[in-house]
Amino acid sequence: MVVYPSTIRAPIRANYSRVETPMFDTTDPASGSYFVQINSDDSPTYFNLSFIFERESAMVFRAWLLRNNKDLLNGAQFEIDLSTESGDTTQVASFTQDGMPQYTGETTNLVYYSAKILVRRFFEPIAGNEDLILGVAELGGANLLDVIVNIDMPRI
Repeated sequence: MVVYPSTIRAPIRANYSRVETPMFDTTDPASGSYFVQINSDDSPTYFNLSFIFERESAMVFRAWLLRNNKDLLNGAQFEIDLSTESGDTTQVASFTQDGMPQYTGETTNLVYYSAKILVRRFFEPIAGNEDLILGVAELGGANLLDVIVNIDMPRI
C-alpha cells in the first residue's frame, strides 16, 4: 500500500461525485418479465474528485505522485479521507486507469487537480444503524438522547 502524504492538509474537494455500480444485471427478453442475475456482493464504488491545493501542498502532492507513479499506475492502494453523508471517513482507494490525477489549472495561490478513484469496499459509517436513523427521522429529527431517554428507557 502506498502511504498518502500526511504532511498535506486535506485537499478541498471542489467537485465531488460518487457512483455506485449495481451488483446485478438484468435481461430484457422479447416477451415476459425480465430476469435479475446477481453478479457480486461487493461491487466497487467510484469517486470523481476535483482537488484544490494551496501551492505548497500541491508541490508535496506532485512529488508524491512522481515518486509513486509506477505503483499508482499499476493500481496500488492508498488511504484517503472521503466525504460521505455522515462525515469524512478514511477509505482504501486506488486511482482508476483513466483517473490518475491531472493538473487542470491554477489561480493566485491555488492549484487544481482532477482524479477518479476506485474504492473496492466502501465503508459507510451509518451501515447497521439504518433503523435507528430512520426512527429518529420519523420522530421529526429529535435529539438522539431524547429518543433514548424518553421513548426507549421507559420500556425497560
